[in-house]
Amino acid sequence: MRTIEIDGYGKIHFNTISFTEAEAIEVDNDGNEVKRVITGKSETKFIRVKDEQEVAKNLIQKKFFIDDEEVITGKFTPTKKVEADEFEVIEDRNNEKWNRGLDRTQAIVFTDSQRILNLLNEGKALSFPIRLGTGYKVWNGILNYYTTLDGERKLALLCFRGNTDEGFKMKSDNPIEIKLDVMPKATKQNINKLFKLSKA
Repeated sequence: MRTIEIDGYGKIHFNTISFTEAEAIEVDNDGNEVKRVITGKSETKFIRVKDEQEVAKNLIQKKFFIDDEEVITGKFTPTKKVEADEFEVIEDRNNEKWNRGLDRTQAIVFTDSQRILNLLNEGKALSFPIRLGTGYKVWNGILNYYTTLDGERKLALLCFRGNTDEGFKMKSDNPIEIKLDVMPKATKQNINKLFKLSKA
């Protein structure tokens, strides 16, 4: 626990709240554990632990344990289309869901879709799971307006993972880490499950 003294007022004691990834191990296509080895030329090689054989980099996957199930998956591809059963229309006038996220990012949005603009102008938002890069993260995405301090409304994609409220509910003498289980299979069912786990 850390302490700061505020001159003339007293001391505060605090622990930080942070976000941790779900644990996973690197494996080959068959689920055999591999280890990373850095060569003298600063190149990374992957060696299978059980027989010390090199495994090609494009065959490396990750093994997660989700709900007592062993799941092996390669990296996700970025989201290109959100199917009708993957999104929901929500009320989120003040971006409260995004504001409560522990891990947050945002993007400026441009659209010619009058249907989307009409929905947002009614004070509603679109919420859906989204994969932004070629890694193992699935974010909660909310398409909504963001209002700047000078009152300007900008169309935004607000993405987040985790829930700050969970951290403030905990009491601990050590730094508090919120762990969000990753659902790595890029299927509608599994991504929607992760989406529900990480909703604010």
